[in-house]
Amino acid sequence: MKLKNILAFSVAFLSLFAVSCKKEDENIEYKYFTGELSVKFPQYVEAGYTKSFLADTMSTVKREDGQPFGFYFKESVKNVSDTVRYDGNTFTRTYTYTVPDTLGRFVLYLNAFSDGYYSSSANATFVIVKKGLGEGSSLSGFSIESTDKTMTDPRDGKSYYISEIGDCVWMRQNLAWEGAGRPLESCKPMTDIFGQYYTWEEAQNACPEGWRLPGESDWKNLATSMGVKAETGASINGLASRLTESISFNGVILWPYSKDLVPDNKARLSVMPVGYATYNGKDFTYAGLRRYAVIWSAEEDGEDAVCRYINSDRDILYYGVQSKKEFAASVRCVKNK
Repeated sequence: MKLKNILAFSVAFLSLFAVSCKKEDENIEYKYFTGELSVKFPQYVEAGYTKSFLADTMSTVKREDGQPFGFYFKESVKNVSDTVRYDGNTFTRTYTYTVPDTLGRFVLYLNAFSDGYYSSSANATFVIVKKGLGEGSSLSGFSIESTDKTMTDPRDGKSYYISEIGDCVWMRQNLAWEGAGRPLESCKPMTDIFGQYYTWEEAQNACPEGWRLPGESDWKNLATSMGVKAETGASINGLASRLTESISFNGVILWPYSKDLVPDNKARLSVMPVGYATYNGKDFTYAGLRRYAVIWSAEEDGEDAVCRYINSDRDILYYGVQSKKEFAASVRCVKNK
């Protein structure tokens, strides 16, 4: 399926609209609406997602004389205006928008208009995604061979590719169990694409029965199996490239170009830089997408916990320490052969 990345209409369009009105009657002195418009839409949605809007509930916009005015929606995919309230008419109807069957970043606009007034506008940007691997899905470049093995999580029926490395079996994809953790930007469609983000405390019971969080000895054995010298509890030089793969998300390569980190995926773990989340006492904030891959380890470090992470600029698997409760990262489960 051909990916689309349709550019949003700029504010210049609205300015041009206002200027054209002036040319029709140079004697009109245009006014500004008071108040604001607001459009709320999930940042990531699947094709076919539908949401209904009632324009009046998203607006504090008013004319200075209190007279009615019009609203219209426009989305950047079809570039078709849909009026939800006519100027001079108190009739208001619900606008229902269905996300198209494509991939990419798009914009939904809401505009207020009236004769003699400059337009007022608001918009929401969203990304259309599709789960799966390969052609037609959001993730491409994930290499799959006929000899590859999978495992199924009995709790939810989700399947994961696995890799046998040394004496262990590793999950080749980030854990996507929804019994704990949270998806990117709290958008459910991202769970099966990037996996869930778990605090260390949540990660303790996140792996399926028979699987566990990797310990420092597991990371050391992984490095040794790849021919890389490693010490327990220390960063490991020369290992990151072997763990990472040039996977693309909606057509954009996740690992940016680096002279040092060149993904070759010799370990066939297909690690992706999906970032991490931090808790501020109220909610989680996500950061580090396309720059960091962070995976929890089993060990504690005082009141904190150990993680392993990759920075997109260096061929190093770093040793790190983060809060058990206020930091959320990816989980890769492992078990003995």
